[in-house]
Amino acid sequence: MDTSFEDRYKKLNTAQKKAVDTIDGPVMVVAGPGSGKTELLSLRVGNILKQGTARAYNILCLTFTETAAHNMRARLESLIGPDAYRVAIYTFHGFCTDIIGRYPEYFYNAVHVQPASDLLQSELLESIFERLPHKHILGSKHPELGYSYLKEVQSKIKDIKKGGLTPARFKEILSENEEAFARLNTILAQHLPERIGKGSIEAFEAMRTELTATDTTLGYMYARSTEYALDACEKSEKTTPLSDWKTDTTGKDEAGNRVFKDYLLLPKLYALADIYAMYQEALTRAGLFDYEDMILQVVEALAQHTSLRTELEELYQYIMVDEFQDTNNVQLSLIKGITSNPVHEGKPNICVVGDDDQAVYKFQGAEISNIHNFKTFYQDVQTIVLVENYRSTQKVLDFA
Repeated sequence: MDTSFEDRYKKLNTAQKKAVDTIDGPVMVVAGPGSGKTELLSLRVGNILKQGTARAYNILCLTFTETAAHNMRARLESLIGPDAYRVAIYTFHGFCTDIIGRYPEYFYNAVHVQPASDLLQSELLESIFERLPHKHILGSKHPELGYSYLKEVQSKIKDIKKGGLTPARFKEILSENEEAFARLNTILAQHLPERIGKGSIEAFEAMRTELTATDTTLGYMYARSTEYALDACEKSEKTTPLSDWKTDTTGKDEAGNRVFKDYLLLPKLYALADIYAMYQEALTRAGLFDYEDMILQVVEALAQHTSLRTELEELYQYIMVDEFQDTNNVQLSLIKGITSNPVHEGKPNICVVGDDDQAVYKFQGAEISNIHNFKTFYQDVQTIVLVENYRSTQKVLDFA
């Protein structure tokens, strides 16, 4: 390994070498396309082994696609030989599938379960819809096309799971939001003008201040959107952005009161929460799990079983995550779950590599805020920025 490692290490630029050399503590590498991320990660694994601080099986590499995992292992093989097959290189779902298989006692009461296909998931949901009460808010059915909300409910359940929320936690959040809306709608009624004009700016500024003062997530969200509208108003010297905000953000309830539109969605969301709970129960009874369950179940098991968490943290002493900007909330919870041991003092050996200017899997729930907030997750995070591009021609770079 030494000759191959040294030859490839010499080709790295200064920032890349720093990322390879910094193997202890939390490290965030901000790297755009073509900046040598895969080579960096491979050499970082090689350096950990070269330093003798861990064995190959003590290193965990997480990525998003099987292709990326295969490419990383191929590079490692050319660098460290057979040890490349002892390094734990997984996609997130592959890692969780392996954990469930290795530690069945922590999952599904050690009963063997099978993955549910999309068709089977739809059939389970349809059977639930058939049992819904007459005139259920989500139960409308077309005589030929079937249940109107079935596909939407199936999609929303996937999104909720990607957010790392169990049925119980989802209901808790809805309850918290309902409580917050009682205050937020009162503020809206006090300050939102019936007609928008030049005199409305002061009212919007007062509303923004009070929304912020509620110290709630929803309050901050609406205060921020109000701030954007006020900024746009100032730049355009027109009140049209305020009118647009009113149209886009608010509506009227059955009594004719002006309220936030999201508040009007609560009845459907509560109904969705009930169906989500029934769906999970149906999966369990049938000995099934769906694609999103794999990560969520491991996250729950890590939270509930100290022995599992401790064993995994002792096994995986160095963790690397590629394309970190594409992680969603449940994937982030998984990472935190295996790096949260107090013995680390907030400084586990984790390295994440990501591009803070893109989130390819946003449609799958990816949170670009994860990379922006990484420094708040751990102590003394070292940030390394890769700015040199090795993939594009100079003409492309100049144009960019």
